[in-house]
Amino acid sequence: MPRRAIEPTATITVRLPLPLIEVLDQEVNRLRQETPGLNATRADAIRYLISLAKARLDMSAFYEPRIYSDAEMQQIGEDDTIPAKTRSWLEKRYRR
Repeated sequence: MPRRAIEPTATITVRLPLPLIEVLDQEVNRLRQETPGLNATRADAIRYLISLAKARLDMSAFYEPRIYSDAEMQQIGEDDTIPAKTRSWLEKRYRR
């Protein structure tokens, strides 16, 4: 049974390179591990990643823009986990 969206939605189609799809699938697996009972999909991962990127862009308005080194980007990736509050929100919003 399809989920009902809380707010109006539209369908988009995106063509992605295979390496990016592999990264997306890794994110799906991470979401599934961190949110037991929630069967995360590629669409869920895309929504999560876009909202996370938007939040970071919004926050960057307070800082001077800069280019991160590979080491800094790796550290950001290692530190990036789904906070309990976000996990709870995802579970409520995307309950199957």
